[in-house]
This record gives sequence, structure tokens and C-alpha cells, in this order.
Amino acid sequence: MGGAVLRTGAIAAVVLALVLPVCSQNAPAPKPRIGAHLPKDEIQMSSSYHGMRLLLYGTVSPGCEVIVKLSSKRVPVTYARKGRVGGFWFTVGKVTFRNVPWMFKIRSTRPLDEILPPEEQVRYRVGRRGLEASIRSAPGTPPELLDDMIQTRMENLLYSFHQGGVARVKGNMFEASFYWPPRAPQGVYHIDSMAVKDGKVVAVDSELIHVQEVGIEAWVSE
Repeated sequence: MGGAVLRTGAIAAVVLALVLPVCSQNAPAPKPRIGAHLPKDEIQMSSSYHGMRLLLYGTVSPGCEVIVKLSSKRVPVTYARKGRVGGFWFTVGKVTFRNVPWMFKIRSTRPLDEILPPEEQVRYRVGRRGLEASIRSAPGTPPELLDDMIQTRMENLLYSFHQGGVARVKGNMFEASFYWPPRAPQGVYHIDSMAVKDGKVVAVDSELIHVQEVGIEAWVSE
């Protein structure tokens, strides 16, 4: 009786030893993941505020590239283009763009075109291509006016496309930083961290930043 029990136990152990590897081989691969954290998710602007650098860090699944997008509420913007006429500066073009983010900044582990195809950049509104495709204007608007508007905002540190601005610091950890200008409007801003693999966005993590004026600035704005 005891021998039979031992043999039964031994057979069961052999069966488990054979079955478990097969089960582990057939188990689906874990889905890629990304997680990000903002040590500071609230910015208070007073008369002494002159801009700051905002840090974000996180972790991503092995084998994934990272894109981080900072964006704001989208609003209509009327843009006037200046030009010299007869030795004087005049407005030579004016257009209202719709769906324009006040702030738009991109960071990535590698150049965007190397990790995400154009159609996916447009879909997820990343990079200059994604930004331009999402902004609306009247039919027949000269393309150079949109180029000028984006360039002006880049010069004012409101837009930036820093390819390579996401650094891998240790293992699967990453970090990115953004300069926050002193005249940012109050409101809620979004930071989307995207894990990219084989030309596709496979995971997204979103964080919010709350910006508010304090002190006399808050009183004046009311």
C-alpha cells in the first residue's frame, strides 16, 4: 500500500515536471507597460516666479522606446505675420488657427521617425508632424503662416521637439525634463508617456499638472 502511494506520488511529480514547462511556454507574453511619476504636479505662480524645470521619471518594459508629450488646452489663435514694405514693418498676413495648444513639448529616447511611422505620429499627435496635422485653419491658408506661428512659439520656449530628450538612467528607468515658462496660463496640463515597440504605441501613462496664480497675480486675474 505504501509503495503504491509512493509510486503514485512519483508519477504525479513526473507529470507535473513535464506539463509545467509546456504551460509556461504557451503562456502569453506580458503586455508592455509604462509608468511615470511627477515629483511636482502643481505649479504656483507669483511675482517671484521666473520659470522652472519640471522633472518626470518612470519605468518602461524592456525593449520599448519612450515618447513623452506635454500639452495644454487647445484654443483658437490669431497669428499676424509681419513683413517689411517700403522700409516699414506692416502686417502682411493674418489667419486664425483653431485647435492650437498653448504649450506643446516632445521628448523621446530616439528620433521620432526612427521609432514611430508618420501615420502613428499623426494619430497620437506627437512631433511636429502630429502637431501640424491637428491644427485647423481656413482653406487656402498659406502653409508658411503655420510654419511661422510654430517657429515663433519655439523661439518663445512654448514648443519644443527634443528628440533624444528622454534619458535611460538605470535598467528600465527613464527621465525627462521640461522648462516651464513664467507666463504659462492657469489651468490643467497633460503629460502623456508612451511606450513604443515595433512602430506602435503599446502603452500610455498620463499625468496632470495644475498651474495656478497666487498672491496679487491671482487677485488681478479675477
